[in-house]
Amino acid sequence: MQRRSHETLAGQIVAGVTLIEMTDHAILGWIAVEAALKPIIGDNGFEMLLKRCIQITSASHAWLRAAGKLPCDDNFSALETLFLQQSAGCAAAGADALFQNFHKSVCSLIGTALTNQILRSVPINFSDDRAQETSL
Repeated sequence: MQRRSHETLAGQIVAGVTLIEMTDHAILGWIAVEAALKPIIGDNGFEMLLKRCIQITSASHAWLRAAGKLPCDDNFSALETLFLQQSAGCAAAGADALFQNFHKSVCSLIGTALTNQILRSVPINFSDDRAQETSL
């Protein structure tokens, strides 16, 4: 699957990417986020931050509530299963919102510049603001 570097997951669905392709891309994004942050905040820190962001995001995407009750695992199979149970548009919107809330949470802890530096290799657009910011 080819993807523009700053396209949101919802934008991929509009562009004709299938639910399975979007889900695969989202999970690969989480694996990259985890790889970038675990050395800094540890396993428990990453798990707690992810669960908190799932809780926040589930206020607007109720289907994500189930993920917050499940243990985090290294391959994100709970999130993958939940994404695949949704329509493509719903899954993409929820995945985008979760990434955006996670990015905002990390920014609030360590600052935007450091967050973007740490997560620069992650192949996910966290928000439209980040796309504009990194394209300068």
